[in-house]
Amino acid sequence: MKHFRHPTATPLPAFDLSHYGGGARRRFCAKALAALPEPDRHLFENFGHGAHVLPDFPTVIAGFESFATLNPDRIAARCQGRALSYGALNAHADALAIRLRRKGVGHGDRVGLFMHRSLELLVGML
Repeated sequence: MKHFRHPTATPLPAFDLSHYGGGARRRFCAKALAALPEPDRHLFENFGHGAHVLPDFPTVIAGFESFATLNPDRIAARCQGRALSYGALNAHADALAIRLRRKGVGHGDRVGLFMHRSLELLVGML
């Protein structure tokens, strides 16, 4: 498989994720962790070690939609001087899903997104 590399992308040499998965332990560069402020380093090192709590919703999307219904006017995202409320984000994502279904994309199908960071990218991710 050939990997695409965007000409302006900056690699993250500080992290070695080559041994991630399959039960192998994650290895992170100590130099990169040392560069973090102490509170951030503590959060990073302890991430995932809290109490096991089951989510209130069966999927992330269901949780998002519930939150959007309860907080439709709250700002969900800001990008490049623009803002999108949870209600508008949910409506745009639903409209895109309907368009994709009409074009033959079904539940579980994968759809590639090749976009710059934007509110539209967030809509597509949902």
